[in-house]
Amino acid sequence: MSTSAIAVRGTASQSELQDYDAIVNVMNRYNEGVRTGSSAMMKPAFHEAATLFGYIEGKLLAGSIQMLFDWVDGNGSSNDKQSRIVSVAVHQTIAVVGEASLVPSHQLVSNGLGSCCSDSQVNQCW
Repeated sequence: MSTSAIAVRGTASQSELQDYDAIVNVMNRYNEGVRTGSSAMMKPAFHEAATLFGYIEGKLLAGSIQMLFDWVDGNGSSNDKQSRIVSVAVHQTIAVVGEASLVPSHQLVSNGLGSCCSDSQVNQCW
């Protein structure tokens, strides 16, 4: 069930709201890293075994999330880039977050201590 849909109806439990806030905090850390060009800022948001899959500038990137970190560090700050969370779907310990940004889809997993990003899909085709 979509946490954002629950919140809109006004029937979200305290636990669901806390989960949603944790997810938003992870995404904010990621987006701040992109905006500042600092993978060090975003690394705590990612699971150590996180992966990246998709296309940037026509080139397939598939494998370790380190590729994203290298790309962010190599491209510097992007103060003009803005991102918006457009959807959050939560099922048990997995959340899928849709964003209007460079990386439009993220999968997060709850690790018992909070949420962390486990997978990011890039699709920069247009």
